[in-house]
Amino acid sequence: GCAGLRTGRPCPVTCDDGYQESPPWRCLGGTWVMGNLTEGVECQPRGCTRMPVQLGMDSSMCGVLASGETCEVECLPGYQHIGNSQSVTCELGRFAI
Repeated sequence: GCAGLRTGRPCPVTCDDGYQESPPWRCLGGTWVMGNLTEGVECQPRGCTRMPVQLGMDSSMCGVLASGETCEVECLPGYQHIGNSQSVTCELGRFAI
C-alpha cells in the first residue's frame, strides 16, 4: 500500500497485463495527487514500440503505435504475402497480424 510514504514519493500502482500507469500518484501535503490533478490514477492501454524483425517482412512503416492503431507491412523481394491482410495492429502492447 501507500500508507506511510513521505511527501513527494510516488505510490506504486499495479495495472493489468497490457496496461500501464499514467501518470503516477504522489503524496503532496498529505493528499494523493496525479501529476498536478487530484483525480485518480488511470491504467491506460500500453502502446507498441518498434515491431520485431520478421524474416522477409519490411515493417519500417510500423514505428511507435498506440493500442488500437494499425500500420501496413510489405514483403521483401523474393517473399510472398500469405493471408488476407497486410496490416498489423497494436493490441495492448503487442503487434497482432
